[in-house]
Amino acid sequence: MLEKNKVSVVITTYKRNSSLLRAIDSVIKQSYKNFEIIVVNDCADDKLILLELLKDYDLKLIHSNSGDANSARKIGFLNSTGEFICFLDDDDYWGVDKLLFQVDLLKNNPSVILVTSNGIEFHEEKDEKSVIITSSNKNLLFYGNFIGGFSFVCLRSSFIKPNFFWLGLESGQDWFFWLKLYFSYPNMVFEHCKSYDVFYQKSVVNISNDPVKKVNGFFKVYKYIYPNLKINHIKYFNFIKPSNYGFTKCSFLSFVSSGILFKPFYSYIFYIIKLKILRLK
Repeated sequence: MLEKNKVSVVITTYKRNSSLLRAIDSVIKQSYKNFEIIVVNDCADDKLILLELLKDYDLKLIHSNSGDANSARKIGFLNSTGEFICFLDDDDYWGVDKLLFQVDLLKNNPSVILVTSNGIEFHEEKDEKSVIITSSNKNLLFYGNFIGGFSFVCLRSSFIKPNFFWLGLESGQDWFFWLKLYFSYPNMVFEHCKSYDVFYQKSVVNISNDPVKKVNGFFKVYKYIYPNLKINHIKYFNFIKPSNYGFTKCSFLSFVSSGILFKPFYSYIFYIIKLKILRLK
């Protein structure tokens, strides 16, 4: 039985002890206090370290050794007890009112099953910050993940199914999850909170910045949406990316690895190109 108005916060972690504490502290400082914290440690070698590190925290610590972030999220979900659920990556953190704003929208709108928020992307190695604008427009999911990563949302737990977690998917795990939610409940509502309460870390070691994994995940999710999509059509397109002399033609892989997906104008160009790919049947 799920506990009414309670939020289960599932934090998945893998060898990031310092940033994990920052993520946990950001949950503890929430102005909305009816929550539980479930930390899923996906590195068995760190079991004793985390037991000592988290001994004074009021949370549930679960150890896994799958090496897969979605597997860790699924374990956290299966051990949750709240009416609502949020996921938080160990290198991200929240502003103090993130849960308050999102839970308020869910409690006052029974047809809403997902609430997303805007955020701030930060790059500690380069001391850079940029704004992330998300969207609750479900139709945009056919073109890309405009809802944001797992750290951005709050959901009704009762609508989640274990098969929403695609185990082994290199990237796009969040995008696939939102698609499964939409396809399973097409008449339910996604909502958007305009506050900037999610702080998303961009790092050179993030999976989301690995061009090979990004491309593999991108095509696997598109094949799920459009089973008849012919992947080899990609070779007929020229891509452009910024250079010191304006723009240069490049391969798809080079386009992705250039990092311009995080710049709004170029992201728009990228999604237009994806639309053209999908129209080739």
